[in-house]
Amino acid sequence: MNDDLKSFIMFTEETDFDPSIRFFATKLYPLKYYELSFIELCCYHGAVNCFKLLRSKFNSQITKGCLQLSFLGGNPEILNECLKYQKPNDECMDFAIASHNIDFVTFLMNEHKLQINLNKCIEYKNLQAFFIYLDQTKDIKNCFVKSTSFNIPSLCAYLLNNGANLKMCDEYFTPFQTAINYDCLEMVEFLIDSGGSIHTVDEYGKSLLHDAAASNSKRIIEFLIAHGLDVNCKDNDGYTPLHQAAEFNCLEATEQLIVHGANINEKCDLGDTALHIAAENDSIEVAEYFVSHGIDIFAKNNEEKDAAYIAAWEFHKEILNNIISYLPNESDKDSYYEIMDRER
Repeated sequence: MNDDLKSFIMFTEETDFDPSIRFFATKLYPLKYYELSFIELCCYHGAVNCFKLLRSKFNSQITKGCLQLSFLGGNPEILNECLKYQKPNDECMDFAIASHNIDFVTFLMNEHKLQINLNKCIEYKNLQAFFIYLDQTKDIKNCFVKSTSFNIPSLCAYLLNNGANLKMCDEYFTPFQTAINYDCLEMVEFLIDSGGSIHTVDEYGKSLLHDAAASNSKRIIEFLIAHGLDVNCKDNDGYTPLHQAAEFNCLEATEQLIVHGANINEKCDLGDTALHIAAENDSIEVAEYFVSHGIDIFAKNNEEKDAAYIAAWEFHKEILNNIISYLPNESDKDSYYEIMDRER
């Protein structure tokens, strides 16, 4: 990590040193479920002196992972050496975008004909790469929809003035939904000021308030309710925003919806309350909030199942224990444990 060559040499001279040993990559490193070698770690940390030692003394092989990680490490010597043995791929471009090194991005585009992944520009907030993608592809539609995640109204205004419109959507989301997913309140306000309807719903009947609840966007929930959205509005399946918050364990959204008058016992078309949904999805914090705030724990859905039954059936023990702690009879509690103790 510190490219401490002196200490590393001493380490390599120990009798049990094995240059080929690999380490399981923790969350610190980007390659999930991947084991990293010493030389790959050098590439990631830009430790060029330790890298050279491993190459000269142990002939450590340069892998695809070495090249990919060198785009994150950013050391030109390591990168050039890796390029002698490995050909860049899309993962290299993704890491170049993540590094915010625009020279790496343009190098991969011009020399290796790799395309910029627009989703990675958004994920890593790389505005420069975003503009290069826009310039190269002229993909106004996808750029506009995803641009709302940057929370820069002037950027969206530019795209609107150059062919974009508020009805555009990408494969999954509208501009409103993208802004909400990234908790960009200023963009939601901008889209409304630009003519977007706050009452828009998607093909499933979900309102912007449903989206805000699923994204745990407390500020946006407050804004939408203040501007006229019904806190108990329902989608095509009868789900309210509170059901949506329960599904994704969004506690702040749940609290905000309840404060603004959400019916805690409202049922969807299948007869499920938000507690049923929380029990099914193991939404522990939200389930605890519901129980402590007086939700009807005895409410049954269309299949005559209460939330405790759902929790037991799904083996969600913590939620089950929380719910049945309010039951007066021990025999009732035992019946739920019997459900959970069945053979899986």
